[in-house]
Amino acid sequence: MSAAAEKASGKQKKFLAEHLAPWVGAFCADVRKGPGFYKTVSYITEGFLQIEEDLPGLRA
Repeated sequence: MSAAAEKASGKQKKFLAEHLAPWVGAFCADVRKGPGFYKTVSYITEGFLQIEEDLPGLRA
């Protein structure tokens, strides 16, 4: 991985850990209590963030 890619993935990892991880799980769980379109979007959101977390450059 290039130095620029490592720097970018580090920033992405930090952003996910500091700004999304603390609240997105609880938010998605709350959204799923309701009916409709946004319930499905909450599953997509959590799946996307899991994929981002699992990318080799973002692993702790």
